[in-house]
Formats: sequence, structure tokens, C-alpha cells
Amino acid sequence: LLQSGKLVTLPTKAEKLVEIASSNCKQLSRLINDLLDIEKLAAGKMLFEMKRLNVVPLLQRAINDHQPYADLHKISLALHVDKQIDELFV
Repeated sequence: LLQSGKLVTLPTKAEKLVEIASSNCKQLSRLINDLLDIEKLAAGKMLFEMKRLNVVPLLQRAINDHQPYADLHKISLALHVDKQIDELFV
């Protein structure tokens, strides 16, 4: 509701904090889902559907997710793709 702006108009600084909180909430949700998936794996109840996948967007998302932490240490993360795109499907 806060992010939508329909409840109240927030100052710029508050908007940024709400955006960070929303991002952290999504990340926590992914972590919980990962833990539930690990539990399914351990119980032998996880089904797999194997398919080819372009890993470039996945790698870029990982870089984007970790760049704020890297910034704290003055480190810049970058993805350089040198191979043919067909070789990046796994």
C-alpha cells in the first residue's frame, strides 16, 4: 500500500526505505521457499523437470542482487559473456 502511493504520498527518502523493505521482503520469501525446497529434496519428494535454460539473465540477477554489498567494499561486479550464446544453455 505504501509503495502504491494510494495511501499517502511519502517523501523521497521514505520511498527509498519502503523500496528497500519491499526488496528485502521478496528476498526473504525466496530464502524461505529455498529452505522448503531443500526439505522436499531431503524427503525425496522433489520432482525435477529438466530443460535447457539461458543462464545469462540468472547470472545478471545474481550480480544485481549482490552489487549493493560489493559497493560497501568498493567492488564492482560485472558479467562478460565471451562464449557463443548456444554454449550458455545448460
